[in-house]
Amino acid sequence: FFALRVCEYKQHMEAIISPTSNCVKNSLSEFTSNRERLDSRLIHKRRNFNLKEIIPNSLYEISSENLKIHCKITADVVKPKPNFSDEGNIKIHIDLPCSITSSFSNEQLNSMTTEILQPLEKFLRESGSIDFKNMCIKTEELVWHLNMYLTIFEFDGCPVDYSCICIVYA
Repeated sequence: FFALRVCEYKQHMEAIISPTSNCVKNSLSEFTSNRERLDSRLIHKRRNFNLKEIIPNSLYEISSENLKIHCKITADVVKPKPNFSDEGNIKIHIDLPCSITSSFSNEQLNSMTTEILQPLEKFLRESGSIDFKNMCIKTEELVWHLNMYLTIFEFDGCPVDYSCICIVYA
C-alpha cells in the first residue's frame, strides 16, 4: 500500500513540473551525474583557505580564491542585560568597503548585512564555540562584552561560513 502511494505521488509530481523546471532538473541531474558542482568544482574538491594573524592577538584574516575577511575582537566589562544576568554578550559589526557597496542600494546593503548577521549570531549562541556563562565576572554586576568587527573585502559567496571560521579562530 505504501509503495503504491509513493508511485502515485511521484506521477502526480512529475505531471505538474513545468518545461522550465524540467530543463533545470535535467541540468542539475547532468551536473550530479558528472559529479560536478554548479561552480564547476568536482564533488570531492574542497576550497582551500588561509587563516592568518595579521596583528598578534588583535587582527585576523581568512582568505580564499575570491574572498577576504578581516576579524578584530575587542572586549569590555559591562553590566549584564536584565534577562541574562549571568551571561556575557556579543555585538557583531559588519563593514563592507566602498568597492562592494557602490553597486548596491541602502536597502540591499541592510538586507545583505542582516543575512550575514543573523546566522552568525545564531551559530555563536547555539554551537557552544563561545561560552556565554563563563563570560560572567560577577553575577548581576559584571560580564564581558565582546565586540566583533568583520570587514568583508571580497566575497564570492559563503561569507557567513567564512566569517564563522574567522571569528572562532580569533
